Amino acid sequence: MSYYTCLDEADCTALLTWWSGLAHDRGACAELRRTETPADVFLTRGFHALFSKMTASRWARQENLPALAAVAGVLASVTTHDADKSFAESCAQGDSQPVVSELRFAALQKSRTLEELYTRMRRIIHQLGEKVNVLSTADDILHWYKEIVAGEEDADTRNHIGVRWGMDYFLHEPEQKKSAKA
Repeated sequence: MSYYTCLDEADCTALLTWWSGLAHDRGACAELRRTETPADVFLTRGFHALFSKMTASRWARQENLPALAAVAGVLASVTTHDADKSFAESCAQGDSQPVVSELRFAALQKSRTLEELYTRMRRIIHQLGEKVNVLSTADDILHWYKEIVAGEEDADTRNHIGVRWGMDYFLHEPEQKKSAKA
């Protein structure tokens, strides 16, 4: 659990239980997938199912509900949980080139609104074949929200989401790509 900065063990259990349940409630999953913004997510059964599982979490507080809505909408696009890699590591994977280009990854890092982040993450998840680490993806959305929207930045810049994403992405690029840069 130490990798996750915004999720505790109870949050992780609740998120995985909820996400696994989406496979059995195709209507709720489809409804979430059709949303275009986090605001649309509030009007779905899938969001309310997640909210009910997270009521003890800080993420179920009124001020954090937009972030929780983004998590629900983005995770509805994930069909396979890859617990072995972080979200950013998955973006860097590929044979000779990262699956997600540096340009697209940089655009994700420059997201300044929750709507931008939501749209970019969903596109990237689709590009990754809908296979990512559910917990890492959720934690990254919450971490981004905490820093960018709520303004709760860690004094140690090494703990910022942009630094964490950059380190995970560039340290896990395909070897051929690293060799070409040298």
